[in-house]
Amino acid sequence: KWSNGDPVTAHDFEFAWKRVLNPDTAAEYAYIMYDIENAEEINMGKKDPSTLGVKALDDYTLQIKLVKPIPYFQEMLAFGTFMPQNEKVVKKYGDRYGTSAERSVYNGPFKVKDWAVEDKILLEKNENYWDKDAVKLDKANFKVLKDGQAGASLYDTGSVDDTTISAEQVDKYKDSPALFKRLLSS
Repeated sequence: KWSNGDPVTAHDFEFAWKRVLNPDTAAEYAYIMYDIENAEEINMGKKDPSTLGVKALDDYTLQIKLVKPIPYFQEMLAFGTFMPQNEKVVKKYGDRYGTSAERSVYNGPFKVKDWAVEDKILLEKNENYWDKDAVKLDKANFKVLKDGQAGASLYDTGSVDDTTISAEQVDKYKDSPALFKRLLSS
C-alpha cells in the first residue's frame, strides 16, 4: 500500500513510466527505458505516451514489451526511474507533486515525516509497508550537508552515524574500521 492507504497496483507502474517518458516531464534518466517498445520515440515527442509497450492487464499484472531481449532487464527495474507513482496524488498536486512531505506518498519501508529542503529529512516507519515486521528501525534522520568537511566533523563528534568524505580526507580515517571504500566510475 501507499502511505496514504491506497493499494499499489500495476496501473501505478504504467502511469509512472508513461509520465517519465513524456517529453513534458523532462525526466533526466528517461533514456534508461528505451528498451521498451516505443519508449525512445515517445521521449523524443514522435509518438504518444499511450503507445508505450507497457500495459496493466489487471491490478497485479504488468505487461512489458521490449524492442529486443534484454537479459539484465529485471536488474534494471531496481533503478529509481522504474518506481511506481500514485496517479491520484500526482494529479492532485500537479507541478507541486513531490516538493514536500505533504505532497508525496511512499510505498517503501519508511515514509517522510518531516522534510526541510536542503536541511534535513526525518523518516518514520511506514505501517502500510508489506513487510513492516522486518523493519527494525522506527525512524531515521538525515542531515543534508553541502560541505564534506562538516560531515566528517559531525561524525567525529558522534552527531551523525554515517557520512561521506572526500579523497583528501581518506588518510585521516585510513585505520578506522568504519571506513568503507567504493569505486565510482566517472
